[in-house]
Amino acid sequence: MNKLVKILRLQAEKYRQSKAHAEKQKQFLINTDDEAFQQTIPILEHLMNELKLLEKDRKKELQKQDNTVADSDKAIIRLLTEEIQNMAADIKKINECNLLLLKNKLEFIKFNINVITRATADVPYQASGDIAGNAMNKIKMFDQSI
Repeated sequence: MNKLVKILRLQAEKYRQSKAHAEKQKQFLINTDDEAFQQTIPILEHLMNELKLLEKDRKKELQKQDNTVADSDKAIIRLLTEEIQNMAADIKKINECNLLLLKNKLEFIKFNINVITRATADVPYQASGDIAGNAMNKIKMFDQSI
């Protein structure tokens, strides 16, 4: 069981690091620090890969173990499992918030592109220099949200 406890402790540490980086990402999104946000992505990807490997190791260890577990190990395993579950739930909430922040940022970008790409339906000037009578503005590209 010592190996299982060791794996759970490593998982808990990786979840703590993941939570801290997800919080940093949230702050970077709020502060519109795109460069710093981009730098956290590979770190989180690496942590997620490590967690995936630790989860595989944990499952293998559970399959190897017989059903006899010392009471002290049971308490430690229960506490670590609860801690991991709580951190995973916290990370999920943070990531949902980050998703909303990113969605708002994309909508803002689309809005600005629509404003910038606003074009005239007809050419406003004729070859003779007269203004066309039926020239009107229309919105092109993504959507008509403005």
